[in-house]
Amino acid sequence: MTACETASERSRIGTGRPPEPVDQELRRFRRRVLQFALIPVLCSLPWLPIGLIFGQQFLERAKGPSTQTQIDQSFRNALARQYDLLFLGNSRIYRGINPDRFDLPAYNFGCNDDTFNHVYYKLKWLRKHGVQFRYLALGVDLFQFSYMSFYRNREYARYFGEDYLADYEHRPWRDLGLQLRKRIRALNPKYVFMPNNGRIFQRENGQYIKPGRARPTDTARRSTRRLPVQVAYFEKVLEDCRQHGVTVFLCMLPVRPEERNCYQPGEIEEFMDFIRGYTSDDVILLDYTYDERYGMSDYTDITHFNEAAAERFSVQLNEAIMARLSSGPDTSRIAGGSADDAVVR
Repeated sequence: MTACETASERSRIGTGRPPEPVDQELRRFRRRVLQFALIPVLCSLPWLPIGLIFGQQFLERAKGPSTQTQIDQSFRNALARQYDLLFLGNSRIYRGINPDRFDLPAYNFGCNDDTFNHVYYKLKWLRKHGVQFRYLALGVDLFQFSYMSFYRNREYARYFGEDYLADYEHRPWRDLGLQLRKRIRALNPKYVFMPNNGRIFQRENGQYIKPGRARPTDTARRSTRRLPVQVAYFEKVLEDCRQHGVTVFLCMLPVRPEERNCYQPGEIEEFMDFIRGYTSDDVILLDYTYDERYGMSDYTDITHFNEAAAERFSVQLNEAIMARLSSGPDTSRIAGGSADDAVVR
């Protein structure tokens, strides 16, 4: 080893630099990692224009109608159809009620995650367009007063306007993030190879069908706390119906024991005392919360009926409503059951 080489080696050791072979291996490793990361990006470039143009169609074919498609069809059919009985509520009404099983002409105007502010603005929109109906079956869930859902604000704002948005804090970055996630999801090429085969769809009568299978381990975060703004909208809905001579049926669908266990002890009883305070001659409570005729095989998840159970419950609810209407006005309240086994209080 020459004096020059010895000095170079000492300099490398003194500065902590690795020997040349190790340094070359590190550079080679970084190149391979970069190439590996770029391969899927480069392979996806030919798909990108196809995904941007047709991605949403592939996604809807595989996963059913998009939120925008569902809402647009729901509003369109709400004007096109004639009905005496209107259903409003969240996804439990949306999926759990088939209007074709009712003796009265009926329409399901519910939607996923609707709370009482959405219900009020839907009523207001129907009034604006001259839609008349005699009865409102309003879904009421134990947790429905506890939050303000914003996930469909962009879609609903097209129908409800700025007044609807006034209840929400303006968060442009959150809204942008929601839209970006929807766009990115539609770019996934896997949906090209996932045909729907008609499993997820929306009926012309408003009902949404989404198959699934419940499990014993299903759970959810639930609370019966009541936001003042949601209580106010609930009362506005009842007042609107009173002014227009519409009889209201407050419908509480069956709740799985696993979902009831998500509430704190005493919460359900306190909520029932609250909701009974609104009953009158024209506001009738139909409470099926503890109906034992529905088991885990009747649900797609923690809370939603499957298609077969929705058919059975719709027949059952129709019998209860028709029995109540045929009995004439009084202050009775029907709790859980069909026309034959309803408990009248």
